[in-house]
Amino acid sequence: AAFETLARAQPQLSRAIKRLDALEAELPLITTSWFMALFTTALPAEAALRVWDFLFFHGPSLLLATGLAVLELTAPTLERCAHLEQVYEVLKDLNEVTADADSLVRLTLRYLRAITA
Repeated sequence: AAFETLARAQPQLSRAIKRLDALEAELPLITTSWFMALFTTALPAEAALRVWDFLFFHGPSLLLATGLAVLELTAPTLERCAHLEQVYEVLKDLNEVTADADSLVRLTLRYLRAITA
């Protein structure tokens, strides 16, 4: 529930969240595996290892920030989804949108600063 509340509070995610709502996508159902596996099964290896490095330094808030960063990176595609199945596919296959680990980390750290300020 905390992640969904944070996601809904981000203006840059509002169109994607509205699309998820319209398709009746359950964000907690989709994202629980990200958090339970500490993003190891969701992200490419390099990106996951970078998340882990920062997790040990910044603590668990980093996981929420990473989730928000992933949603922002996938937002343009989510906004175009016409069916619920497409949403699940987009949020399951994150290899392309998170292949640039540096961009993911920069975005994650931006969200981390915002949610811990």
